[in-house]
Amino acid sequence: MSNLKYAPHIFLETLIASFGFVFFGCYLVYQYSYYEKSDYKSVTGKLNLFSKTFEDLPFRHHGQTRFLRLDNYPKVFQIYIGKEDEETTPKFEKIDSLSVGDSITVFYSSPTIFDKEDSRISNYAVYIDKGSELYFERNRIMNLYVGYFVAIVGVLLFGAIILLRQKGVIE
Repeated sequence: MSNLKYAPHIFLETLIASFGFVFFGCYLVYQYSYYEKSDYKSVTGKLNLFSKTFEDLPFRHHGQTRFLRLDNYPKVFQIYIGKEDEETTPKFEKIDSLSVGDSITVFYSSPTIFDKEDSRISNYAVYIDKGSELYFERNRIMNLYVGYFVAIVGVLLFGAIILLRQKGVIE
């Protein structure tokens, strides 16, 4: 028997949390591994802003960020094109060849419930095409790493809670 005041609730709540971790981790791995360009939302429009700055942005990575706004989309896309490390370096980019007036298509993902979203900008562009030619592809390897990490934490949490219950520490 445990002296913990909320011991009966800990097991069920932690069990649910562990399944949540595993599910979210698997979702991130799936998104990295199996999402095609057509699986993302997209918007096509004329580029009416192409800049290295936007209002008070960027806060960091000066010179390595581009801001793009389409005439028919309410937010400005913030695109990181830095080459500092392989996890964040784009898989492919020639974004500086674009210019105001070009008609482009931006394929973007939706923010997760964990993302803090700025009402002015979107950081979720995954692909940018001009016609049928690719101009930008985000490196999504971090989704894979984070997905594996979160899923493993969920499995370890599940194992720990089962072990604690078998040892009689919690009910």
